[in-house]
Amino acid sequence: MDNFRMETPPALPQRPLPQATVEEGDGVVTLHVKRVHGSKGRVSVAYATSDGTAHAPHDYEETSGVLVFAEGELEHAIQIPIVDDCEYEKNETFTLTLSSPEGCELGDTTACVVTIKSTDEIKGLVDKVT
Repeated sequence: MDNFRMETPPALPQRPLPQATVEEGDGVVTLHVKRVHGSKGRVSVAYATSDGTAHAPHDYEETSGVLVFAEGELEHAIQIPIVDDCEYEKNETFTLTLSSPEGCELGDTTACVVTIKSTDEIKGLVDKVT
């Protein structure tokens, strides 16, 4: 889907696109963190989701952790579960943010806005209005 890039040394996690989109029925969105400009040494970066118009745990599963790149490792994937609530709703967003780099530096782009597209049908006028 979307990629963060890390340049080493020093590493710069950043992503080329500011947004990713997932359909609610897909069940998961996968964002990739790639290490570029070398793979020497061990580096790490923390990540965490935060609510926008989408709210954990109703729309997605709150996700956080630390990605550790061993020497020679070039890529890690972050999987964020998406909740299919079987109710029509407008598109909603949440953000994944990189922070707390070790052995590297954060670049200019450290966050990705994820849009969840509803796959549920409108069941009545109330759904269409809300």
